[in-house]
Amino acid sequence: MGRETAFRHSASASGAVDHAALERMAAVLEHEAARIASRWVERLEAVLYPARTDLNLEDIRDRAPTLVLGVAKALRRGEAEAADAAWMAAARHHAWLRLEQGISLCDLTREYRALRQEMYNALLPELSTLTVQEALQWGGNLDGAVYTLASIAGEAFEAELRRTNDRLCVYRR
Repeated sequence: MGRETAFRHSASASGAVDHAALERMAAVLEHEAARIASRWVERLEAVLYPARTDLNLEDIRDRAPTLVLGVAKALRRGEAEAADAAWMAAARHHAWLRLEQGISLCDLTREYRALRQEMYNALLPELSTLTVQEALQWGGNLDGAVYTLASIAGEAFEAELRRTNDRLCVYRR
């Protein structure tokens, strides 16, 4: 299932999408983008990489709001963004940076799970006003958008590994 298909599937899996609810969700993410990004980086430092004092997460801190704003935009549109959109470029850059820093693909995935959790934390006050059905729709939409983001990052990570491997194979010949 491709990125765009996965997002549309999650958006429509439980029936018609409440566009007003998606708009509220996007507005919260936009308003809280800087705080979400800051808490995400703090979580990475404290939980995923407490022993990695060599990591400089400032570049991630600077670019993370773009990722959150991209998710908000995707939610507002009700579909995944085109692969050349600004937030997809930010996801690719994030993946390349993490590869350069020696972070595994598995840890990159964990980073996106942590980002998703920070987005949910920011949305909790709004989620408490929804019915169970609406909350499930919101969750499906948010998961679909973050899945798209993580997929782009994972593809960029893999592509860079392949390029590096190809260069190494040329040198061995």
